[in-house]
Amino acid sequence: MNFSREELEHALTLDRLSNRGLTQAFLGYLYIGAPGWPLSFGDKDRGKELLEEAWAIDNTTDSNRYFYGSIDIVDGNYTEAQQYYLQLLERVESNPNPRQPFLQALYVREVNKLLVSLEEELADD
Repeated sequence: MNFSREELEHALTLDRLSNRGLTQAFLGYLYIGAPGWPLSFGDKDRGKELLEEAWAIDNTTDSNRYFYGSIDIVDGNYTEAQQYYLQLLERVESNPNPRQPFLQALYVREVNKLLVSLEEELADD
């Protein structure tokens, strides 16, 4: 995972606007999901910064939308996250992209898994 982080950080030094913010979104997702020091490089604040930057660059791509939703989950805002991912699921399902059918199928599958997890979290509250 450190190699991935280093490569993505290097890519940002070359062009912060490349891939319509996907580099920042993925890197932010890594920072949020990885454990912190001393185990790994995880840093929730840095992850949020990168996700916000990706969102500012382009908030229309499904990739940036998918990763951006993790902010609510990390903050424990499960109801907001659930609403956000329901909207993303509706958007993906109502706007099929014939050039990326596998990617869209992946989003549908992953968002549905997140929604199940969020339902469980909300039921426990």
